[in-house]
Amino acid sequence: MDIAGTIKTPAVNIESGRMQIAGRSILEDSSLFYSPLNELLEETANHSNRITRIDLGFEYLNGSSVRCLASMIRILEKVYDQGNNIVINWYYYADDESMYDVGKLLQSLTRIPFNIIMKD
Repeated sequence: MDIAGTIKTPAVNIESGRMQIAGRSILEDSSLFYSPLNELLEETANHSNRITRIDLGFEYLNGSSVRCLASMIRILEKVYDQGNNIVINWYYYADDESMYDVGKLLQSLTRIPFNIIMKD
C-alpha cells in the first residue's frame, strides 16, 4: 500500500511487515491522516502479517503531528506488550537538531526498541 506525499502530508509505504512514513506532516488536524494508519496497526496486531518495523523520517512536523505519532506509539506499545517484536527507526538529517529532539522525545515515551539514526 502506498500513499503519495504532498506538501502537507507524508508519504506512507506499507509492505511485508514494515510501515514507512516520511516527508512533511503539517496538517491542521493530523488525526484525519493518522487515524486510518492507527486503525491498520490495531487490525494487523494479531495477524501473521502484522507490522513489526516502523521507519519514520520527517522533514518537518507540527505539534498536532507529534501528538498523533505519540498516539501511534501507544498503540504499538500495546502490541509490543503482548509479546510481539516491534522496532521503531527514527531517521533525521545531521543538521536537523529539531527532528533529532522530536525523536528523543518520542523515544522517551516507550519501551519499544527505538533507534535514532542520523542520515547524511
